[in-house]
Amino acid sequence: MQITTTKEVLESAAFAAYRAVNPKNPLVIMSGVLLTAKGDQLTITGSDVEVTITSTIPVEVIDEGSVVLPGRYFYELVRRLPEGPVSIETFKKEAKIKYGKQQASSSVLPVDEYPAIPKVEGRVVEVDAAEMISSVKKVYFVCLDDPVRPTLSGVYFNATPFGIEIVSTDLYRINWAYVQAEGEEGQAIVSKRGLEEMIKVFRSGKLLITFGSNLVSFANESTKIVVRLIEGKYPNIASSIPTHNAKMRVSRDELLETLNRAVLLTDKNNFSTVDITAKDKTLIVEACSETGTLCEEIRIEEYEGKPIEVFFNTRYLIDSLSVCSNPTLVFAGPMNCVKIEDNNFYSLVLPVTKKRSEVAA
Repeated sequence: MQITTTKEVLESAAFAAYRAVNPKNPLVIMSGVLLTAKGDQLTITGSDVEVTITSTIPVEVIDEGSVVLPGRYFYELVRRLPEGPVSIETFKKEAKIKYGKQQASSSVLPVDEYPAIPKVEGRVVEVDAAEMISSVKKVYFVCLDDPVRPTLSGVYFNATPFGIEIVSTDLYRINWAYVQAEGEEGQAIVSKRGLEEMIKVFRSGKLLITFGSNLVSFANESTKIVVRLIEGKYPNIASSIPTHNAKMRVSRDELLETLNRAVLLTDKNNFSTVDITAKDKTLIVEACSETGTLCEEIRIEEYEGKPIEVFFNTRYLIDSLSVCSNPTLVFAGPMNCVKIEDNNFYSLVLPVTKKRSEVAA
């Protein structure tokens, strides 16, 4: 195999593919990246079986062929090359990387030991990449890290002909987002790891999502991420949505600033609880610990319903509000979750069972 390209073009593909590689994989071949030159393109592939990333770039192909190079060394070398032309030529036991008047070499791994690149066949949905990434960022961090319930360790995708629902939960909160899309219906539980790679690799433009029987792929014109799905049935969250007793809109920034002060007051287990009271168009936020107390009032801009008092995990409220721009808070009662609504997004946060006397103690 022999190709010529530029450092800038090669680095973009090497970056994408290497993200799927686990350098500490006990299988040496899986610590490498597969380079395949054919026609006028070079495809670089990295994989750890759970996630596979392929990136294709235009190059000058002098000799077609394939080679597996040590992933970390290859990526770090390309990243540190000077700007300008780069050529790669492979021999039986090594590959030579030439740049300007300089050159480096790399050992090679047996191509025939590299696993077949997975192909995904199924229902296809087209979305805007920037909108998908924005929505996933609002949802994917709310997952349950529990091997006993693997379905809750991933994010649920429910595609309809008009859009995609994206859902995650850790049993204490549920985050839901919606993205407009065109295509077929499909469902999948996607690992958090796979979505983290999607966020890092893609930026804008069209994104094609293909839902297979045990795989899902995210692809644009040059890069494809294939993720092995989590098996199982995701719980129905519709029954978790409460009927509201109070609905209000407050300044998101002002409430976040208050909560970020309240979260400093934690108990011996480093747990912060905040008491939220809404009455007379005023939102009262109180927190108390052995360290000190906090009590702040925030003007309610719009209010509908009865007075209410609820206790929450402070950090959960901060997480939900941080991904909103102009949220509405919907309360169902002291023992029910709050629904934090925003454009094509909502977060349900369960209350903490606590009495005021316990907080003041």
